[in-house]
Amino acid sequence: MGARVGQIVPLLTSNFILLAGISCLIAFPVAALFMDKWLKLFFYNTGLTAGPFLFSVLTVLLITVITVSFHTIKAAVANPVKALRTE
Repeated sequence: MGARVGQIVPLLTSNFILLAGISCLIAFPVAALFMDKWLKLFFYNTGLTAGPFLFSVLTVLLITVITVSFHTIKAAVANPVKALRTE
């Protein structure tokens, strides 16, 4: 009758991926600024590369997709009658 699980999951996941991406765009320049200042305190400076930032973006997005998909699927396949009985 309603939407299938395969239609609901991408709809909700895309919204959360957008929010996580925006938060990364805001947080990473600030983190890079502070890390650059902190690294300049050391005599042997290794420098700051984009590698850790890209890895953390991928990790954040992967955790977001897994978590939102799990909870969306769990809610989509739940029996509404069971939820109404407990209220």
